Amino acid sequence: MTSLKRRQSKYTLAVRSALMMYGHATNAEILDEIRKSFPLVSDTTIHRITQRMLEDNEITLAPFSIDSSMVFDTNVMPHDHFECESCGMIRDILLSHQCRQIIRTSVGSGVRLGSSIKIQGNCENCNKRRQ
Repeated sequence: MTSLKRRQSKYTLAVRSALMMYGHATNAEILDEIRKSFPLVSDTTIHRITQRMLEDNEITLAPFSIDSSMVFDTNVMPHDHFECESCGMIRDILLSHQCRQIIRTSVGSGVRLGSSIKIQGNCENCNKRRQ
């Protein structure tokens, strides 16, 4: 069933809005945001909505968070990610074909890269805090 045929409840609209605001978010982050307007919404409701959105290809999965939570991504186009090892911030990046070729060569022959590559490091904010 496509998302166009599904009922658009106030919670579904709120989840969609929270995801658009964050870009990348866990169910816990979405729940915290939605409870500002709907204090009684359950974590199960949020989970069911994000699972339906995944099934309908409205969202995709980003790399798991630092605490191994599923992270949802509003960008459904093929892309890569940068993840801060300190704060867990995730940012969409696009690695060039040339960069992917260098990585493929470095990894070795016979290797097939996945559709998404995750690069880790420290973000600008965390680097500033360390100085």
